[in-house]
Amino acid sequence: MIMELIHTLYFLKKIKNKDLLRDIWKRYIDVQEKLLQRRSIPINIIPESVRIVDKKLKITVDEYDKTSEILDVISEKFYLQEDEICIEKSYFLADIDIIVNHI
Repeated sequence: MIMELIHTLYFLKKIKNKDLLRDIWKRYIDVQEKLLQRRSIPINIIPESVRIVDKKLKITVDEYDKTSEILDVISEKFYLQEDEICIEKSYFLADIDIIVNHI
């Protein structure tokens, strides 16, 4: 993870167009913000499931997977197809030329 960040920072230093660099960072920060917002949502308990059994509180949690919503945000911000995002390894590759053409 640290090496990926170092490579990314090195790549971004090579970009001469400051407006482009600013836009890339803005998009990156927007995605990070959305990810944090979605990951910090409180646990969703199904109200009908709450019961006490043998002095223990038993509940059922709604385990709806929000991965597809996260993929949608990344796809939208960086103009990617979902198959271009590697969620398992926490990275994606975006074409700067495509991003620049949408500014």
